[in-house]
Amino acid sequence: MNKLKVANIVLPLSLILISIGIWKLIYNMQFLAYDDNFGNLCEALLLSILAILTICVMWFKWREIIKKASLIVLLFLITSNPIIIMIACVNYEYIFDAKLKL
Repeated sequence: MNKLKVANIVLPLSLILISIGIWKLIYNMQFLAYDDNFGNLCEALLLSILAILTICVMWFKWREIIKKASLIVLLFLITSNPIIIMIACVNYEYIFDAKLKL
């Protein structure tokens, strides 16, 4: 099988799974103590930053793969970038209707 065909399947699936993982970490923060909340927040931010850096590297090396999956990449950048994650944590009570434990 051609490497580009495999990459065209793997990239969208991995971005969807990473995005779901990030938002699951953020959602589960309401059930954990403060230290674990902070750990989940750091993990979500780190996953988001690493995924964006990977997309940037792929843009320079394999531009065709990013162009073919442009809708999924754009949705990932909109829903799972670090700024959105921080906004979600600041407005956690309004988004998830639960308070974080301090």
